[in-house]
Amino acid sequence: MKICFLFLDNFNRAPYLKRYISLIENVDFDIIFWNRRSILEEYGQKNSYDLRYKISNKNNILSKVKKLIAYLLFSYKANYILKNTHYDKIVVFGVNTAFLVKKILLSKYPHNFILDIRDYWNEHNKMLLKIEKKIILKSGLCLISSVDYQKFLPKHNYCIIHNSQLIDTKQVRTTKNNNQRIILACIGGSKYIEYDKKIILSFKNDNRFLLKYIGRGYELLNSFCSNNGVENVVIGGEFPIEKTFDYYEDVDMILNLYGSGTPKLDHALSNKLYISTQLKLPIIVNQGTFMSEIVHEFNLGISVNIENADFRDRIHNYYTDLDFEIFSINCDSFNQKVAEEDNFANSMIRKFITNIEEDVKI
Repeated sequence: MKICFLFLDNFNRAPYLKRYISLIENVDFDIIFWNRRSILEEYGQKNSYDLRYKISNKNNILSKVKKLIAYLLFSYKANYILKNTHYDKIVVFGVNTAFLVKKILLSKYPHNFILDIRDYWNEHNKMLLKIEKKIILKSGLCLISSVDYQKFLPKHNYCIIHNSQLIDTKQVRTTKNNNQRIILACIGGSKYIEYDKKIILSFKNDNRFLLKYIGRGYELLNSFCSNNGVENVVIGGEFPIEKTFDYYEDVDMILNLYGSGTPKLDHALSNKLYISTQLKLPIIVNQGTFMSEIVHEFNLGISVNIENADFRDRIHNYYTDLDFEIFSINCDSFNQKVAEEDNFANSMIRKFITNIEEDVKI
């Protein structure tokens, strides 16, 4: 048996790839991916077929043209490999990736591929949604990382798979910190840099808080903070993925503020939700999002509207009054629900790929 994974980024941007690999022990697999960082990543794959094509994060015409070229190159490379190599099963991460190889999926691999959906794409476009529906209906298994995605996806029997990760129990918080200031951290990688700037200005030099933005792309905020006289923000750039949880050591609350009012933001469940509940750190989210619904349902943190003048006071009061013991129980309750749904997803993946029906726990 031979499996192939397709992904439009480096592996460190898809921590869930490790889950799939752990579920297919002793099965050969290849990976076709866009190697945006031009680095060698070893996950036990037999073959790596990577597109090495760098683009900038700038929002200008040249960058958009280069990105389009990269998509076309990836499509050509991936289709050629899938056409000329026999795979028993394909695992495709993202609807955008599936579109680039849709013809070969539908013709050569119908009902023999997994489609793993972790984001909103272009489902507002009726023509694209019609094609997407064909791909989903031809998949052997379609997984989504948020049940709220069913509001914009075609009707289908989806399986829920969470963005949860295993965390060393030694890193789990057992009590509140006694920091002089409440430390709020956004650790990972920059996605909405302009919104980050807005948040930074909202907290500017409020001595009750220290903000940390650490990860790929956040180094661009250094000059912004300097030019605006912001002194209560710490900025750090890209770091090795295995060091991620080291940066949470002195954190009090996790910042998960990216905005709201668009499908890409309103329906998703962020990786940081699972990090917060496993580390026992309250999370701050935007009002009007599915994240806020989950946070309120399980009492995992606080949702805010940064346009309201009192939002910083609300965060300060929330953390000051936090009953950590009750909060810890709430996290355990949420994590139990996630574990049950993930165990089911794991069994479905393993059954589909290897035809082994035993339950699998990660």
